[in-house]
Amino acid sequence: MFFGTFEHSLDAKNRLFVPKKFLEAIDSESERQSFYVVKGFERCLFLYCKSTWFQLVKHIREQSNLGDPNARNFARLFFPTAEAVSCDKQRRVVIPDALKRYAGLDREVVVLGVDERMEIWDRRSWAEFNESQDKGLDQYAFEVLGTRPEPGATPPKG
Repeated sequence: MFFGTFEHSLDAKNRLFVPKKFLEAIDSESERQSFYVVKGFERCLFLYCKSTWFQLVKHIREQSNLGDPNARNFARLFFPTAEAVSCDKQRRVVIPDALKRYAGLDREVVVLGVDERMEIWDRRSWAEFNESQDKGLDQYAFEVLGTRPEPGATPPKG
């Protein structure tokens, strides 16, 4: 599980540091060495560990119906953008140019831990996304989970 928000910079070769905290959350040394990066939603990138990526692929296969044009279009728009990337000894992965353009990544980026995946956002886009949310955490919790946080609970910042 990944959680937290980290600000980093892309270098001139499009390399991005994977937060140390995220790498420490991965049990297997081999899992720390390779990832899959793919177009995400809201113009961010999703970064998956190899095993989680293959679980996701399996889930999509099981849930998809080849006869459904939406399923075919999703597969056409999602899978061709996926790229395997290696993590070097300095904890960096290279963000492919096409994905960098898609997400509008400039030099300053934010890496988020979102449960089983990491998200990579342009820092400005992430700030705009946060400001655009007209619902609070408690309203999303109610709509998604059918519950509200306990009275007096302070919602996480971020």
